[in-house]
Amino acid sequence: MKKAKQNGATTWLIDTYQTLTSNVVDQTYIVRPGSDGSLALGLMHLLVRDGLIDHDFVSSSVQGFEELKEKILPDFSPAKVSSLTGLSIETIESMAKAYGKAKRPFIRLGAGLSRYGNGAMAIRTIVCLPALIGAYGKRGGGCFTGTSTAGAFAMNEILREDFMEKKTRIINMNRLGWALNELNEPPVLSLYVYHSNPAAVTPDQNQVLKGLQREDLFTVVHERFMTDTARYADIVLPSTSSLEHSDLYRSYGTYCIQRAKAVIFPVGESRSNWDVFALLAQRMGFDEPFFRQTADDLIDHLLSIPSIMREGMDQEAFMIGKAVEIPLPPDARTRFQKHPQERSKF
Repeated sequence: MKKAKQNGATTWLIDTYQTLTSNVVDQTYIVRPGSDGSLALGLMHLLVRDGLIDHDFVSSSVQGFEELKEKILPDFSPAKVSSLTGLSIETIESMAKAYGKAKRPFIRLGAGLSRYGNGAMAIRTIVCLPALIGAYGKRGGGCFTGTSTAGAFAMNEILREDFMEKKTRIINMNRLGWALNELNEPPVLSLYVYHSNPAAVTPDQNQVLKGLQREDLFTVVHERFMTDTARYADIVLPSTSSLEHSDLYRSYGTYCIQRAKAVIFPVGESRSNWDVFALLAQRMGFDEPFFRQTADDLIDHLLSIPSIMREGMDQEAFMIGKAVEIPLPPDARTRFQKHPQERSKF
C-alpha cells in the first residue's frame, strides 16, 4: 500500500472495522458485515447509469452483462445499497465515479468476507466489477483474490487416503456445533484437535461450546497453549513449536516456500504433529513403512517429486533454510493482454 501511494495511487480500505491498514490508506470505508456483494452491485448500477462501462471490453470478453444489467442491477439503487451497507448515498456515488474513471483500478480481496453465508456469491460479484470497466485488460488493473503455494508439494503423499480400507464421512468444520449436538448416525464420540481452536473460531460458538461439554465426548487437544478449546479437553498433548521440528512451510498470501530444520530438541514431553500421528498409527495397527519415517525423510521424499511451481526457484537458498519466492511464468503479467483470442470470458 505504501509503495502504491509513493507511485501516485489513491488507496482505499473497505472493511467491517478499522484495522491498522487504515493508518496507511487515503480512505477507509466501513461496511456492514456480509454487505460486500451488495456494495459491488451498487457500484455496477452506478457505472451503468453514468455511462462508465467499457463497452468494447464487455463485448469482447464478458458474458452475461445484458442479463445482469436488466435483471439484477435495477434492484441495487444507491438508496437500497446505502441501507444494506451503512454507507451514505453520497459516499457510494463518489466511490463509483472514482472507480469508473480510474486508469487501472486494482482490487485486492481478503479472505475473511468469503466466510459469510453469502461469501461465495460476494466473491463472484466483486471479481466481476473490474470486467465492466475493462480493468482486467489493463496492466496492473483488475482483481486479485489471493495467493497460495499449496500446490508446491505433492500433499497426497502426506494425506495417504489410499491407506483407508473404506471411505469415511467428512464433516465440514464450520458445522462442528451441529455435528456435536445433532448428528446421530452415528454421533461424534471423539474429537482430536490440532492447528485450531474451534471453541473460539468456529461458527455458532454457543453450539460448539455446548457440544464440547458433552460427558460422552472424548476430546484430545494437541497444543502449545491452554486455548479455549484445551480447557474442554480430556487430554491435552504438548506440541512442539516451529523451533523444535523440521517442516516445510507453504504460504498463504505470498508466493514463498521454506524448508526449516529444528534448532533445539523438543522441550519436555512435546511432540510434533508428525510424531504423534506416527505413534497413533502404530498403536492403531497401521504397519506401513510410511509411518516409520522421520519428518526429514518425508520432506526429502516430497522434494524428490517434481513440481512446476518449484521450477526456476533458488534451490540452494531453499535447501539451507531460506524463504524463497516461486517465480511467476515470464508472461504471467501480460498474458491477458497479449492473447485476447485466448481469453476466457468473464
